[in-house]
Amino acid sequence: MNDTLEPSNPKYLEEKHPFGVIPVLTDDDFQIYESRAICRYLESKYKGSGAELIPTDIKALGLFEQAASIEAFNFDPYASGIIFERVFKKYVVFTLADLFHLPYGSLLVANGEGHFFESRPYVKAWWNRITLRPSWIAVKDLE
Repeated sequence: MNDTLEPSNPKYLEEKHPFGVIPVLTDDDFQIYESRAICRYLESKYKGSGAELIPTDIKALGLFEQAASIEAFNFDPYASGIIFERVFKKYVVFTLADLFHLPYGSLLVANGEGHFFESRPYVKAWWNRITLRPSWIAVKDLE
């Protein structure tokens, strides 16, 4: 798999995933996407080498499929919405958490490790916002 391909890149969409998201698994010459499909593929590929994660008994398999459907269609849509709001949603309020990054972050940049910020567009934008604050500019060089 070419790690330089980004999900928003049209070439990625063409080669890896039609919806432009992750995960994508490339296993030798086989490629599969979608987390549940990948998990089922890996469980089948490595069946017998550990815990049985998908039952083979027809009734147990039916109950497994029932539980998997409940998770996918009744739990995940609600849980993922809550997680997005509480964990992944962009924070637009400047807080003390931002300030905590300034001392060591500035030392990283000063010691040639600015690529941590420069190579990631959103992190770079955030870093520029917090390091250009007048209060940081006023105190950063104080001894």
